[in-house]
Amino acid sequence: MKKLLPLAIAAAMASQAQAASDDNTALTSQFGNGNAATIDQTVESNANYAETNQWGDNNTVTSTQSNTSNSSIVSEQGYDNPSNGGSLTATQEGSEDVSIYARQEGESNVAIASQTGATLGSSISTFQNGNGNNVDAAQSVIEASSIVVEQAGDSNVADVDQNVTVNAAANLLQDGSANNATLNQSNSSDVTIDVTSVGTGNTVTASQATADLSAIDLIQDGTGNNANASQINASEVSITADQMGEGNFLSANQNNSSLSSVEASQNGTSNSLNSSQYSSEGSSIESTQAGTSNRAYLGQYSADNSSIVLSQDGKRNSASIDQSNANGTSAEATQLGDDNDVIIHQWSQANDDVAVTFQQGNGNDIHLDQYSNTSNSIATLTQVGDNNEANVQQEGNNLSLTSVQTGNGNTINSSSWLGGFSGGQNGVDHVAVLTQTGDNNTINQLQTGTAQFVNLTQQGNDNVSTTTQAGNNNSVVYTQTGDLNTLMTTQSGEFNTIEGLSEGNNNSVTISQANNDNEATVNQFGNGNSALIDQTASISGKASATVYTGDNNSATIIQSGELNDAAIVNYGSGATTEIFQTGNNNEAWGGTWGTDTTLTITQTGDENYAYGDASSNLSDVDITQTGDLNFAEVESWWGESNDLDVVQQGNNLSADVYTNGDLNVVTVTQYGAYNTTTVNQNGDNNTAIVNQGQL
Repeated sequence: MKKLLPLAIAAAMASQAQAASDDNTALTSQFGNGNAATIDQTVESNANYAETNQWGDNNTVTSTQSNTSNSSIVSEQGYDNPSNGGSLTATQEGSEDVSIYARQEGESNVAIASQTGATLGSSISTFQNGNGNNVDAAQSVIEASSIVVEQAGDSNVADVDQNVTVNAAANLLQDGSANNATLNQSNSSDVTIDVTSVGTGNTVTASQATADLSAIDLIQDGTGNNANASQINASEVSITADQMGEGNFLSANQNNSSLSSVEASQNGTSNSLNSSQYSSEGSSIESTQAGTSNRAYLGQYSADNSSIVLSQDGKRNSASIDQSNANGTSAEATQLGDDNDVIIHQWSQANDDVAVTFQQGNGNDIHLDQYSNTSNSIATLTQVGDNNEANVQQEGNNLSLTSVQTGNGNTINSSSWLGGFSGGQNGVDHVAVLTQTGDNNTINQLQTGTAQFVNLTQQGNDNVSTTTQAGNNNSVVYTQTGDLNTLMTTQSGEFNTIEGLSEGNNNSVTISQANNDNEATVNQFGNGNSALIDQTASISGKASATVYTGDNNSATIIQSGELNDAAIVNYGSGATTEIFQTGNNNEAWGGTWGTDTTLTITQTGDENYAYGDASSNLSDVDITQTGDLNFAEVESWWGESNDLDVVQQGNNLSADVYTNGDLNVVTVTQYGAYNTTTVNQNGDNNTAIVNQGQL
């Protein structure tokens, strides 16, 4: 006796397997629970249609079409009457221009749809409305195909896979919470992934491998969402990702993908963005974050001629940009708001790189480094606001640094904040330009190498500038305008030149130069200024310190070496001027025009010439020469109670003294032979004392 099938199953089974039959149609409807429907349309048939409708729980439907064209599978469970625990399977094999449509409403439903070996416009469309549903859609060896998945509800799962496809598209829409979606396209070209996820705690993973001319588009709106996009072994591919909400995470990566791009944006608070490109020449990353406490980590590695552009708008945001083992890369970071920080690394065999940063707000931080065998790199930093800090480190050849700060309490540190070596620029042909405008500013700059150039400008109060150079052809140009400014610079090498200008109160300048052809010039206009120039072991060096109008000024020049030249001019009161020269062919002259001034010139060496001029009241002039062929000329034209002392010891000495005023005292002491002294005094109650003879 033949065993009978259950009525529900038997009524639903439909088999159409006629040989080479066309235009087959299977329509199945089931009402109730635990029902099963199986549709099979095969064997080179065309224009087939299979439709199944089920209402109830725990129902299953299986539809298969093979070797067909212009055929369709339509399966629905719980339409307008939610059904739970349903299972839907639709398969099309070796078919052309075919479609699968699946719709499920309810909870804990499963839909599986696959197309293999189909060409020319095949499609899969699945729709689920409810919670805990699952979709698995796959296409392989298909041209001009598409997969559409839409899920509304919570805790749904979608898996989409397209393999060996051309001009294919995968589209996903999830609306709800705790949903998960995975989309993959591989061994394809000119394919796209388009994902929209709305809700809370959703996760989307989209990947393309060996898929040239392809694109991934991601949109997430909600809180605590996670999006991951990756492309590998492809060229001219792109990732575009947008997240809106709070606490979201976005990862966008490209590997071995040349001429590719990533555009990522996040709008909200406490979001995190990671994006990297490996071995992707000529590629770009553009990242935008708007909100508070966002984080961005961007990197390009072995990606020549690539670029990163970052924009953050809000407070307490942070960003890190890393570019290495690449030439011709650029990094541009813009932050608007307070308490933001950005870190930029360009390093390891990185040549012709450019880094540009701009911060507007208060309490912001910049850490930028270009190091480890780099050359021809440029760094430009701009900060507008108060209490900002810039830290820069450069090492290599032909480096350029420009840092500008506008505001109060700002600091520029061009130093080794990373460690490894002490200094901001190390290498050859460096250029650094640092500008500050505001109060309590600080600049620190160090250069090591050849042909460095530093331009320091500070405008404001309580500014401190420190620069150190070691090498050849160094040059420092500084400008300080404000109160309580302090500049200290040290040079060691050849062809060094320091120029400057200080305007304000209580300025102090210290300059030290060593070795060949050094030249230093200091100009100060203000009160309480002090300048010290030290040229140690110098050859062909020149030094000049000028204070035109100001009180309590002090200038000191120390020179050792050959062909030294020193000049000091003081206008004001209480100035103290000192010149010390030791060496050959030295020439020094000073000058004070003010009250309570003191001028001291000491020369030891050959062919020295000294000229001293002290005017005004209570001025003192002391000139001491020890050596050969010395000549001293002293004047005091306008003043009273001046005391002029000249001491010469050596050969072929000559002293000329001119005074114009009252109560002046001139004392000339010469030790040697063939000495000549000329004293001219114009006024009353003056005294002249001349001592000549051998020791």
